[in-house]
Amino acid sequence: MSEYNTLLVRELHQLKGNHSSLMTEFTLVQMHYANLSNSNEMLQTRYENASAANQHLHVEMSQLQQEKKSLKMERDHLNQTLEVIFQFSVFPVDDYCPVTDHAAQDRKCSGHCQKGWVYYQSSCYLFLYYQSYLNWKNWAEGDADCTARGSHLVTIDTADEQAFINNHTKYYYDEWHGYFIGLSNIQDKWQWVNGSELKGGYWTTGRPIIQYGSCVASMPSTDPMKSWKNVECYMKNRWICEMEAAIWPN
Repeated sequence: MSEYNTLLVRELHQLKGNHSSLMTEFTLVQMHYANLSNSNEMLQTRYENASAANQHLHVEMSQLQQEKKSLKMERDHLNQTLEVIFQFSVFPVDDYCPVTDHAAQDRKCSGHCQKGWVYYQSSCYLFLYYQSYLNWKNWAEGDADCTARGSHLVTIDTADEQAFINNHTKYYYDEWHGYFIGLSNIQDKWQWVNGSELKGGYWTTGRPIIQYGSCVASMPSTDPMKSWKNVECYMKNRWICEMEAAIWPN
């Protein structure tokens, strides 16, 4: 019994030692867990700060992109306006930048076109409504007149523009007299004054056969999509000029 008791006491001491070691390890695990928890909280805080900073940068980037887009648009408008200005040997400043305060001679540049011209979709149009036959011109003379005004005979690119042109023309003599546009026969091809070749068209009775000395006039029509007519270039007609509009920055 004495030996058995001794053995039990020895085992009890060993168990106490094991328990103490386990408690020490458990304490170390708890400390490690606490450290991990603290590290996790720090990482979570850093992640939230990084996310907030990233969102802020995203907002700033969007704002910068919008500013860049606005600046590019303003630059393009200024370049277009400079092109308009450079077409004049003497710029008609009163038409584009009228005096708003005569006492202070303050001006505000807001006009897109000169007086008498009609603004439409970033272009200005001049419809020459001369009543007298003496003022009408053949196609080449009309083209030269537009050039002298810093413009060109109108080029029509879309159905909307064609409808706009038709809405501003009116019958004035007979069914053969209309308004010269910048389209003529160049080397057996219908070609615009800007050098581009015609695609499609808004003919009264289908696309005509090209003949020598053929030019195109827009006839007033109830159907704006059917108003072009092949006429002799030497005919005397009214004509339409077109130039880029001045787009001023806000």
